[in-house]
Formats: sequence, C-alpha cells, structure tokens
Amino acid sequence: FAQSVSADGGTAVGWFVSEGRSHPFRWTSSAGARELPFPPGQVSACAVATSVDGSVIVGVAHNGNPALCRAIVWTEAGSVQDLGLPRGSMAARAWDVSGDGQLVVGEAIMDRPGGVVSNAFQWTPSAGMQLLPSLPSGSDFGAIGISHDGRTIVGYCNVGANRHAVRWTSLGGLQDLGVLPGTEASIAMSVSGDGSVVVGWSGNKAFRWRAGTGMVELRTYLASRGANMAGWRFLLV
Repeated sequence: FAQSVSADGGTAVGWFVSEGRSHPFRWTSSAGARELPFPPGQVSACAVATSVDGSVIVGVAHNGNPALCRAIVWTEAGSVQDLGLPRGSMAARAWDVSGDGQLVVGEAIMDRPGGVVSNAFQWTPSAGMQLLPSLPSGSDFGAIGISHDGRTIVGYCNVGANRHAVRWTSLGGLQDLGVLPGTEASIAMSVSGDGSVVVGWSGNKAFRWRAGTGMVELRTYLASRGANMAGWRFLLV
C-alpha cells in the first residue's frame, strides 16, 4: 500500500504485508522500494506520511497488540525513533509531519474512567510530545494532518454524539468546521501548505473548506470551476 508521497514527488512511503505482519517501506526513483526497520520491541509497522523532501517519515508500530501501538519517526540517515507516550496514555499514532520534518502530529490513546478516548498531540525534537486542548464539549480529539509550514493542524473532535472536522492553530485555537447539509459527522483529512484550505469527508461526501466559504461539497466546488462531474462519485479525500 502506497500511503503518501513527498511534495517533490521523489519519495513514496507505505507498507506491505508478509506473514500476517505489516512492513514499512520507503520508495525513491533512484533506489526503488526499501524496507524500513522495525523499532526495538515492535513486530509490525506502517509508514503513513513524509516530509517535503522525503527525509523524515512517520508512522505507527506495535508489538503484536495493535491496541498498544506507538508513534514512530524514521529518518533518511537510517535512524528509527519511538516518540514515547504522554502521561496517562496507553498508545499513540503518528499521522502526519510538517514539510521540514520537525513537527509530528497524531493522537494519543487514553484509558479514562468513562472509556478509551483519543487526544491530539504534536511532537518536536526539542519539546517532545505535547497534548493539544480539545473543544469544551468534545471528548475524542485526533490530529490527522498538518500544513507544510507547521502552523495548522486538522483532524476531528467529538461534538455530542458525532465527530466533527476541526482546524487548530496556536493563535486561533480549535475551530469546529461543522458538517455538510444532510450529514451528521465529518473528519478533516488534509490541509493545504499554508493552512487555508482543508479537505475531508462529511457523511458519504468529500468536502473542501475555506474561511469565507465554509464547508462545500467537493463535487459542487469542482463543478463551479468548470469540471465535468459526469460519472464521478467522491467519497473520501
């Protein structure tokens, strides 16, 4: 499975399955596909995102129990690092990395009296793993994507009984992006390099969000730009 490609197009990352285990890989046009090492004590791993130039890769690994997964960083130099766990968490997943490879985002899994919940985190080499504040009405909060400049994080937060797409910045805090009309849940999956455009899904429809226009179904947006939508159905983005 190829999961992500670097902005310069020179590196792709993902995983392959062999003997029931996931093995992370890095592909370049010059070297082809090369398996990435497992972190110590882990037996299965997936590479899910890469920095702009492909020099930093992030993902998830586990020791045979997926419920106890760990957030991982691989570097072009060959190192592999377990990012650790914030206090009170039992697992962590890294989902994306900034363009320069210096800021990793994901979700920490917390076992609380009311049940298991997620809490978004950001990690840097200097500050380590830090949890991000959730919405006052939210419980689960996961960071799925980060802009190339590292200033905007997107993902989801529980609002009542449903998940809503959210956008977070250090200056503006956490913003609920809502849902498309006729749907109840949404998740933001990715964000533009400057953080101004967010994409994801709401119900069974792909969306595009931007300040000023709000959340718009992707089909509607593309049709407004002159694209022929005949025969196309957008589910995820």
